[in-house]
Amino acid sequence: MQKIFEESTAIDHSKPIPIQLNNEHWDIFKRVIDFDINTAEELLNRLEYQFKKSKYKANKLKKAAKAALIETEEFITGTDLIKVINDIETKSNIRINNNTAYVNLYNNIYANKEIRSFMAMNFVTRGRVKKLKKAKNNLESYISKKKHLKNENRLTPNEEHRLNLLIRATQEQIKYLEDQILSIKNKPVAKKRYDYFLARLKKSMTDAREKATKKYEEAKIFKLLKKETQELKSNISNTNEQIPEPKILKLIQEINIKEPQKAIEKIIQIKNLIPEEFQKQKEKAQNQNIKNEEHKKAVQRQDKER
Repeated sequence: MQKIFEESTAIDHSKPIPIQLNNEHWDIFKRVIDFDINTAEELLNRLEYQFKKSKYKANKLKKAAKAALIETEEFITGTDLIKVINDIETKSNIRINNNTAYVNLYNNIYANKEIRSFMAMNFVTRGRVKKLKKAKNNLESYISKKKHLKNENRLTPNEEHRLNLLIRATQEQIKYLEDQILSIKNKPVAKKRYDYFLARLKKSMTDAREKATKKYEEAKIFKLLKKETQELKSNISNTNEQIPEPKILKLIQEINIKEPQKAIEKIIQIKNLIPEEFQKQKEKAQNQNIKNEEHKKAVQRQDKER
């Protein structure tokens, strides 16, 4: 059955989407999924809508940004502009993180040949392959524990007897499951269940790949938006002094996070509109901070010498 699955041309055995943004959550997802297609599909669906749950934090910043714009009549201060930029950056991070998680989950489930095969066999045998894997892991754990206790001279007769019973029972369970799996594979119903799984996987995999590809491209745009906002923020003084350029306020008010490409264009325009003298003020403030830090260190050295 596994050989049939691997050689099947009914589904697209496509390569993973060429991206590995962040794989740190896979171990958690793996334990949740446990190579069951029902759980895998449910997790992908939940992850797709996870962005809605993250709106609270973004909305709080949005309110702060709106308040900053309402208070401004014609010009915007450096402090208020930074509030708005922080709002855009936070929303970009939310989109990047959610899209990244979905893409990596797709890569680890549908674009992983070994996991697809395991899912197929587990579905055909009605979960027995998953039970067999768990039993083998348990057997390995019992044997390892017995060996560890023996090496440390902490293996009591009662504990040894208990572990031996567990080892024997698990070995019998493994043999029973292996016989059942072999029996199911040779029955006509196995082919019917396999065909059903294949049709379901084909549809599920196609839908997930379309979404993952879209989210991958979207993540790239939001990463660029984040980069531009960070560059803009680095060019602005965090002061209550107004930036003498009315076009900046108009451009900020036109930014919509739902249109990241247009948002990037407006951020670049704002960056080019920041007056040179305003940037110089920031450089002056930075230089003053450096001087203050050097003076502080000099005073500390003098105190130590005394």
